[in-house]
Amino acid sequence: MIMRTGRKYVCLLTIIALLLTMLPFGIVQAQSAQYSPFHDVPTNHWALPHIIKSELRGVVTGYGNGIFKPDQTVTQLEAIVMAVRAMGLENETHNTNQFADTSNYDLPTTWNARGFVSVAIKHSLIDEQTFRPSAGASRAWTAQLLIRMLKMENELNMIASTPFEDDNYIPVWAKPYVALAVDKNIISGIPNLSGSYDYRPNDAVTRAQLSTLISRSDRYMNDVSGQLPIGIVKKIEGNTLTILKPDNTTESDARVTNTTAIYDQSYSYISQNKITVEDAIRYQLSSSGNLRYIELIDKNYYDNLPVIEKVNRLQGTLVQLYQEQRLMIVEQEDGRLYTGTYATDAEIEDLEQGRSISDSNLHIGDELELILGDNDIVGIKVIKSSQEAVLSGVIFAIDIERGILTLENNNRYTSYTFDDSVSVEYNNIRFATVRDLRKGDEIQIQTEDNKISKITLITPYQSNEYQGTIVTISVRDEVITIITAESDPVAYRTNSQTEYKINNVNNPKLSDLEIGDHVIFTVDGRVIKKLEVINRNLQDEIRGKLLNINKDLKMITIETLDEEYKTFKYDDLLDVYIDGNKDGRLDDLLLDTNIAIKIDKNTIIRITVNNQIAGTIVGLDKNRNTMTVEHDNRTTTYELSNNVEVRMQDIRRAIVEDIKLGMEMVAKLERNKIIRIDIKYKYSSIVKTINTDWDRIEVIDPDNSNDTIRYYVYEDVVIIFPGIEDPELADIRVDDVVELTFTGYELSEIRVVPASIGNITSIEASTNEIVVRNRNEVERILINNNLNIYSANGNQISAPNLNTNDFVRVQRIGDKTNVYLSSTQEVEFFSALGNRIYYYDNNGNYRNLALDREALIWQSNTFFLPGDIQQGAKISLYTFNNRVLGIRIH
Repeated sequence: MIMRTGRKYVCLLTIIALLLTMLPFGIVQAQSAQYSPFHDVPTNHWALPHIIKSELRGVVTGYGNGIFKPDQTVTQLEAIVMAVRAMGLENETHNTNQFADTSNYDLPTTWNARGFVSVAIKHSLIDEQTFRPSAGASRAWTAQLLIRMLKMENELNMIASTPFEDDNYIPVWAKPYVALAVDKNIISGIPNLSGSYDYRPNDAVTRAQLSTLISRSDRYMNDVSGQLPIGIVKKIEGNTLTILKPDNTTESDARVTNTTAIYDQSYSYISQNKITVEDAIRYQLSSSGNLRYIELIDKNYYDNLPVIEKVNRLQGTLVQLYQEQRLMIVEQEDGRLYTGTYATDAEIEDLEQGRSISDSNLHIGDELELILGDNDIVGIKVIKSSQEAVLSGVIFAIDIERGILTLENNNRYTSYTFDDSVSVEYNNIRFATVRDLRKGDEIQIQTEDNKISKITLITPYQSNEYQGTIVTISVRDEVITIITAESDPVAYRTNSQTEYKINNVNNPKLSDLEIGDHVIFTVDGRVIKKLEVINRNLQDEIRGKLLNINKDLKMITIETLDEEYKTFKYDDLLDVYIDGNKDGRLDDLLLDTNIAIKIDKNTIIRITVNNQIAGTIVGLDKNRNTMTVEHDNRTTTYELSNNVEVRMQDIRRAIVEDIKLGMEMVAKLERNKIIRIDIKYKYSSIVKTINTDWDRIEVIDPDNSNDTIRYYVYEDVVIIFPGIEDPELADIRVDDVVELTFTGYELSEIRVVPASIGNITSIEASTNEIVVRNRNEVERILINNNLNIYSANGNQISAPNLNTNDFVRVQRIGDKTNVYLSSTQEVEFFSALGNRIYYYDNNGNYRNLALDREALIWQSNTFFLPGDIQQGAKISLYTFNNRVLGIRIH
C-alpha cells in the first residue's frame, strides 16, 4: 500500500514537472525555488551555494543516496584531497613514478590516498614532519593550507595580527596565514557574545566550512584545470543567455531551468530576472546546454574578462584618413581624438547631398557622425563637408600642360586639377610655381570645389643610400622609422616593390625586420626601394670536435654535436682563444679537441677552445675508464687518461676509486680526454682571525674546535657576502660563519652565511621549537642535539633557560645551529652618529658603542631607523662583542 501511494506521488510530480515545462518562462521562474542536490543540505543552508559549486567542480563528492554530511569534521588527509582537486592536480595523483615517500604515514589503502599525499608534498601544501592524516584539520592549519594552495606564501606578513578577539590564541606560525586569508576575503570569524568575532583556531573545520573556504578562493584560481568558467552576459532572450567568454568566443543558447542554482556576489539566492546584460558570471553548463550554476562575480578580481563594446554614436571633425587601412582619426568637440577602423561594408552617407558615397569622397575637415559597433565603425554620416579639404601624399605624376596632379598615398592614387592661380610653397624658393615640383616630392594640398588651391612641400624627393638603425616598425602601416648618424629618427614608407635582403632569410619581407637591425637602405622620395640588414651575418656558435686543419687550402673540418661533418674556410684574421687566452695559434690546436667556432659569411672568424669543464659527476665506468659529466645543460661522457690526476682537498693522493657520484668537479682536458680532476669540497666554520695585510683567514677546525686552520685568500678566490656588492676580505668579521669551497687543493670561494638577530616570541613544547622574530620573518629553530645555546657570558646553557623576549643572535653552521644570548642594559638615548650610538648609562656616564649595520630597532611591532629615536628616550641595548645589534624603545 505504501509503495502504491509512493508511485502515485511520483507520477503526480512528473505531471506537474511536464506542465511547468509548457508554461511561459516567466511563470516557471516565478514558481521555481532554490534547489539542493543533497537531502541533508536544506535549501536554506548557509553553505549551499559553495557545496553545489564544489560538487560541480569535483572538489567534494557526496556519500551516495543524496547524502553530503555537511557538519562532519574534515581530517587533514581529507582536506588535502579537496585542496589538490581544487588546484586541478588530481591527474598527478596517479603518476606513481613521482610518488614521494609516504611510509611514515598510516594511510588508507582502499583508495589513492598515497597519490594525493605525494602531490601535496610535491607542491609544498603540507609540512612532512607535522602532517597527521587522521587528525582533524584545525582552522589554524586550514588557513595555512589555503594560502599554500593559492601559492601566496610570498605575500605573508610574518608580524601581522588578525582582527579577531582571540588573536592571542592563534599560534604564532599560523597568524600570518590567517591574517592573509582574512585580507583576501577567504576567511571570516565566528560571532561571540561580546558582539565581536573569534577565530577559534583549534576548532576542526567541517565539510561545509571547507567547501565554503575553497569556493571563496575561486577568484584567485582562474587558470586551474577543472575550474568553472567565467564570462560576461552578452544577451538575454527569455530563459536563454548568450555568454561572452575570455577568448571572445560565445556560449550561445545557454538555458536557465527551474533547477539552475543562481547566486549574487554575496552568495544569496536570486531569481533569473536579477541577471542583466554585462554582468560577470561564473557558470556551469551541461552537455545539453542547460545552466546548472550561475554566480555573479566582482569584475575587480578578474583581469581576463572580455569587454562588450557598446554600440553608440560619436561626432567630430575628420583630421586624418588612411584609406588603405580603412583607418580614420576624428577630433571630438572636447578635443579628444578618436582613432578607429571602419568595416568594409560600412555605410557612408552624405547628409547634405542625401546620397551614399565612398571613402574616397571623404575630406579632411569634414564634420562626421560615426556609428560605432562592437569592434569598428559600422556607419559614417557626413554632416557637413569641408569647404577646404587638406590632403597629403607623394607626387606620382604632374601634367602641367593639362593641369592634372596625381597623388599616391598608401598605394592609392587620386588625381586633382589645378590652374595658374594655385599657390605653391616650396622650401626657400621665393616665387615657387608648379614647375618647381617634381615626381617623388611629398606634398600637402588644399582643395576647394575639387580643385587644388594650395600646394605645400613637406619633403623633397631624394634618392640616396643611407645607413642607420631601425627604431620602430609598423607592418600594418608599412612604415619603418630609422635613425642615422646624421639625423633624428625619420619615418619611411615601404610598398610591394621594396626589396629586402636579410642573411639566412629566404624571401625576406617587412615582417622579418627587427627593431635594432642595422641597415643600409636606398630611398626614392620617402619610399624605401632597397634595404639590407647588415648585423645578422654572425651566426651563433657551432660546437664540435676538430677533425682536420688544411693549411694549404685554409680549411677546417669539424664533427658537430649532431654528428654532421662540416668544413669551413678561415682567413689570416682568424682569432684563436685557448682557455681564455686570446693569443692562441692554429699550431696550438690538437685534433679530436672540442672547439666552438663563429662564422661570418661562411668563413671562420673565431675558434674557442676550452680545455676545462665544470660540472657534476653522474656516471663512472671503471672498466671502460670513462666518466659522464653533466655540464653546460648537457651530459657528456669523456675518456679518462691512463694517468689521470685526482685532487681532493680532504684526501691526499686521491685516486679514481675515491670519486663518488654526485660530486662537483673541474676537469682538465687534452684531446678530449680528462687528464686531471679537481673535486669540489665544501665545509662551514666560524672565522677566528682576519689578516688583510697578508690576505689570510683563520677558521675553527671543524674536526677539532680547539684548533684553527689558516688559508691564504688569493686574487682568484671568489668572496660572496649577501647584501654587499663586490665584497672584499675586509668585509668579513671575526665570528662570522663562512662556507669554504675548495677546488682540488685550492680555496676557490668564501661565502659568508649572515647570522640572524631577533627576539624570542615563544618556545613551543608541542613542536620542540624556538620561535625568533626578526625584521622580515619568523625563524623556527628545532631543539635537538645539533643546537648549542650560549649565555651572554659565553657559558653553554639549555633551552629551558631561555625566556620570551630574549634577544638572540642565531648562526647556522652546516647542520648545526648556535644561539647566543645578548648582553642587555637599560639606558637613556642621546644620539646616533655614523655607526655609533651615544647614551647615558644608569650612573649618568656618557658612553658610546659601535652600532651594527644590521641592528634591529623596534617598539612593539614597529621597526625604526636610528634617526627615529627621540633624545631622552628610555631604551634597551642588546650587544654582542661590544657591538649594538638590537635596540628596544620603551
